[in-house]
Amino acid sequence: MKPPTFALADDPIPERLRAAVAYIHARYQDFTAAQGFIPRPTGGNTVVTVDASGQVLTRAPKWSGNLGADYTTALGGGTFGAGANLSWSSRVYYDFLNNFSQPSYKLTNASVFWTPDSGAWKASLWVTNLTNEKVLQTIRPGGFSTDGFYEQPRKVGVSFEVRF
Repeated sequence: MKPPTFALADDPIPERLRAAVAYIHARYQDFTAAQGFIPRPTGGNTVVTVDASGQVLTRAPKWSGNLGADYTTALGGGTFGAGANLSWSSRVYYDFLNNFSQPSYKLTNASVFWTPDSGAWKASLWVTNLTNEKVLQTIRPGGFSTDGFYEQPRKVGVSFEVRF
C-alpha cells in the first residue's frame, strides 16, 4: 500500500466552511490465497481461491472528500441557522477480485433551524440524501447469491428540542 492521505479544513469567517480531500493508493501487494467469487450465468457465484496481488483494497476509494458550510445570523428575536454538506467517493470495491463495486457517488445533507434568544428550544428542518442517490453500502458475494444493502434513501424531518 502507498498510503499518502491529505486533508484540508478551513474556518476563514465567523460562519463555518469545511473541506476535506483524501487520496489513497491501496493495493494488495502479496495476497496469493484470497477467496474469490466468479459470477455464474445461471446465478450465484463460483467460489475459488485466487491471487489478489495488485488488486485494489476492498472498501478503499482512491479519492474521497466533503464540502460543507454553516451560517448563523440573528433573526426575529432569535438565531437562524442553515447548513449543508456534500460528501463524495470514487469507486469502492467489495471483493478481492474487484468484480463487485459501487460506482463513484455524492451524498448531500442540509438543515435549517431557529432558536429564540433564551435558547430554551430549537426547531429544525433537515434532509439527508437530498438527491435520493442510490448508494450500495456493501455487497456480499457468496456461493448461492450476491446481496447488498443500500444507504438510506432521501429522508426529510422536523426536530424540536427543549433545553432545560
